[in-house]
This record gives sequence, C-alpha cells and structure tokens, in this order.
Amino acid sequence: RSIPWAMFKKGVRRYFYWMSTYYTNFQAGEGAVDVFSRAQTFGSADSMDEQKGETGWMYGNGDGVLMYPGTNVDFPANNYGVPGPFASLRLKYWRRGLQDVEYLSLLKQRKGQGAVDAMLQRLVPKVLWEVDVPDPNDPSWARTNVSWPEAWEEWEAVREEIADAIEEEMDSEEDEEACQVRPPESREDAPEQSCDDPVGGALAWPVAGGKLRAWATEEKVLREEQPAGCARTTASTLWNGSAISLFGGRNEVLSFALILESNSSRGAKNLSVTLPSIGPLSARSFGSDASTDALFDWRSTQIELFYVRYLEIRGLSGGYGDERLWPTRLQRPWMAGPGGGGLSSGSWQDRPGANKNWPEIAVPLELHPEFNIDPGESQMIWADVYVPKLTEPGLYSGEVQVQLETGESYSIPVSLTVKEFTLPDRSTSRTMVPIEGGDILRRFIGQNWVHCSKQHDEEYRRLWERHWQLAWRHKVQLVGGSFDECAKWRRDTGQAEGDLATIKAQPELLSLYRLNGSSFSQERNYSGPGEGLGLDVYPIGLYGSWSRQGWDKDVNGTDIG
Repeated sequence: RSIPWAMFKKGVRRYFYWMSTYYTNFQAGEGAVDVFSRAQTFGSADSMDEQKGETGWMYGNGDGVLMYPGTNVDFPANNYGVPGPFASLRLKYWRRGLQDVEYLSLLKQRKGQGAVDAMLQRLVPKVLWEVDVPDPNDPSWARTNVSWPEAWEEWEAVREEIADAIEEEMDSEEDEEACQVRPPESREDAPEQSCDDPVGGALAWPVAGGKLRAWATEEKVLREEQPAGCARTTASTLWNGSAISLFGGRNEVLSFALILESNSSRGAKNLSVTLPSIGPLSARSFGSDASTDALFDWRSTQIELFYVRYLEIRGLSGGYGDERLWPTRLQRPWMAGPGGGGLSSGSWQDRPGANKNWPEIAVPLELHPEFNIDPGESQMIWADVYVPKLTEPGLYSGEVQVQLETGESYSIPVSLTVKEFTLPDRSTSRTMVPIEGGDILRRFIGQNWVHCSKQHDEEYRRLWERHWQLAWRHKVQLVGGSFDECAKWRRDTGQAEGDLATIKAQPELLSLYRLNGSSFSQERNYSGPGEGLGLDVYPIGLYGSWSRQGWDKDVNGTDIG
C-alpha cells in the first residue's frame, strides 16, 4: 500500500515489479514450487540461521508471485481445476494503495497542493531518496525502520479525512435526496468485551453462545492468532464491535477481512459465509452445477468473497542482521544507537511470527462452500466490493450471514457509504509487471509449450486473458509472455492462413486485444475498473527477448546492438 504513496510523493510515474507468476525456481535450480504450500519461491534454502531461520542464497518469500494457479497439475493435492488464476492478498493491498493515490489526485484538484503535501507528510514523511543513508557515496540502501505507520487503522483514518475533504464543497442536500436507503439497525446489545482477558477492550461479535467470535479488519491476522481473545481488536472506521462499515467512491473496490475465531475445544465445523447483497450491489450467483468459468465473469458481480489460504513463514527474506530491515511484527527487541545498530539476540523461535501461517492466497469462496476452524485458530474470509460508476451516492446496507453446522445462522450488519466522487479508470500511479507463459502452461496443462491446433485457440486465449483481467481488476498492468504461442507456431511453420510475410509483420493478436481494450470489455466477461481501456505500455525485448528473436542483428547477421 505504501508504494503508490511514495511514487505519488516523488513524481514516479510507473513502478516495475519483476514477475507475477514465478512458479519454477530455476535461478536456484530447485525446479517447480508448490506455491500453495511453500512461501519461499526464490533463491535456495540450504541452511538455518538463528536470526533469519531457514535461509540461503537470495532466499525470498513470495518473490515473483502475485497470482496463484487455479489449476496446478504438478501438485494434485493443491489442484482446484479452475481455468484461471487466484489473487494474492499482496495484490489486493497494492490495489488499495493505487486507489489511495486517486484520492490524493482528487484532493489536489479540490484543495490544492498544500492539502496534499500535508497528508503526504503526515503518512509518508520519508520515502525513497528522502531517507537518510549511512554512506553518501552509495545511496542505494539504508538500515532503518520505515517512516510510515504499519497499523492499517491509521491509513484508513487518513483516507476517510481525504474523502471528507473532497466532498466538503459538494451540495450535501442533493446527496441526501439521491438515494433514500435506510441505514442498518444498530445493535444495542453489542458487547463491550467479547471474551475474558485481563486488558479489556476487545471488540468481537460472539456467535453460537461464544463458541465462535467474528470481527472485521484489514490487517493480516495469522491463523494461530486470536486477537479478539487478547484484546488486540479495537474499534475503527471499519468495525465498531458489532457491524462493518465501508466507505468509498464510485469505480472503487472496497475490501475487508472477516475474522472468525474458534473459541471451542472442538473447533468449528462446516461453517459457511455469505454476503448476498449490499443495496443494489450483488454477489455472484453460483449454484452447485455452475461452471468454474463463472468465477471469471464480472458482468453482474459486484461482491466477491474469498477463502484465504495461509503460508508458513520458515525464514525471512533477505536481511543483513539488522532488525530494522524486517516488518515490525517480525522484529525481536533490538538495540538502537551507535553501538546497537539494530542488533538483537535470541533464536529464530524467539521471533514473533516465526513458523506461523500468514494469510496470502484469496481462493474464491465458492470453492470452499463449507470449511472448518481448528481449536485455538482463526480463519480469514476476504471480501471485495466493487462500486460501479453509475451507483447513486448514499447509504446502503447488507448482512454477512455466518451459518453453523447445526443450521444456526448469525448476521453481521454491513453498511456502505457511497461518496459523490468517482475514481478514474486510468491509474495515476502506473504499473508494469511481467508474466511467465511457460510457468502458466506447465501448471495448467502439464507442459511448458504445446503442440497447437486451431481448435485450442479460444481455450488458450481465455486462460491467458483471465490473468490480465484479474490483474486489471487490481489496477495492475501485466506485460510480456504470451499465449499467442499457437499463432506463432502456425506462423513459423507456414501453417498460418494468408501471406506469411504479412502475418509476420502483424502484432500478436492477444497483445492487440489487450492494447485496444477488447480484453477488458463486457464481451469478454469483464466489468470493473478500467473497463474498455487498453494497456498503456508494451515492452519490446523484455528480459533478453530482443536478442532471442534475432532482432539485434541485421539481415546479414551483423550485430547491431
């Protein structure tokens, strides 16, 4: 979330992240990785370190993976058989930051640069080259804690302030008349404290006589954690102890995480969660006989729920023996000052979060219609709510339904305040993230490249296109890699129709569809941010493909650079 803020503050127009589907760790020679069961995706893991845990050359968790394969033929235990990808929570948090920046852009239009500077200084006082470096001759690194808050509540409080400032000069009477919707009824019996603890102040809604606790957040809650049971849950703009409150503009995706905590010695069995509607916004209709293709049809779906899967963190990415290089939630107590240098003592097991399961993979809840929670653990259910451009401003209501194996059903009110403003389709802070065709084909059909026939063209186009669409819904632009391999194969073997020289001069078909926006149209089952727009970046020669295609030589084979 912080990256787009830093970009906006320093005038960086585009952020390049190196890969989105790095499922084969070939740099370290470790082969295919089951990304559903192993957090480490890059580098080697050949030793243990008292500070960092499992480690090795360039050890990295989640590095190069922003989406997960819905079909995973190499690892049958984690194969959903779904013809498309799943998003990571990191991709969703990134989208939140990209949308935040649109708030800043609107604030600048309404209140001027001074108002924007005040918000930037408050939330991200030092970013990028503003950070003090220990060696002026090498400003590429620094060992220090980040300057921005890590508590999500502080980010949301600022977003709310900006939203209010944007609307300050609008005609409030017109807003009130635009939509007559009753707000959700208040819960007079909302608990001041939902469970026994010595600190007090925990805010969770007891379900099934206290055997299950439910609350909402945007924080990453570990599977082994039960924050409501230890008073870490606090009231916020999102959660007041008994109800969920969302706010935002039109053409914006709003999100929350529902946390269900088991408070029973036998856990919780066969739970199900639904959020059918919020005012005019509706969830996907997905019957028992529905095709999984429906998971990638957003034309009439504004509400999506996800069962979040967890990954065990067995070691820390990178690091140089300085606690300040790692997130606060993973830091051990460390020494400050000239003699301290961020050093700490203790073992890997002493580190908070070590060998714990962190939420990461957003699997459509339709694929987990019922689920269990083990004793002493929690389960995250993530919700995305898209507010279409034509939604009338106003207050809307809905209910999250939690059903138990006994048939008992419990409701949690949800309110949505739609603001007067609309976020733009084209992002202010833009992105560029490659995708790897070979890795995707390997996971979905079991081989890196395929022998193509024309009858498979639409199948491959649809699979490939869904990766672009999922990223596009998160305001991220993919580049590189192509399922136009079939078209290439027929072209290069002379089996393409038409004059071969003419065909070679044409752009790849799928690239054209993405550039002219047809891949992101209702005709291709897409609806949401950026509908009808095309990519605004097209790389040539990405990752050495310039030389592999022979484009670095003239007709005589002479190197032209």
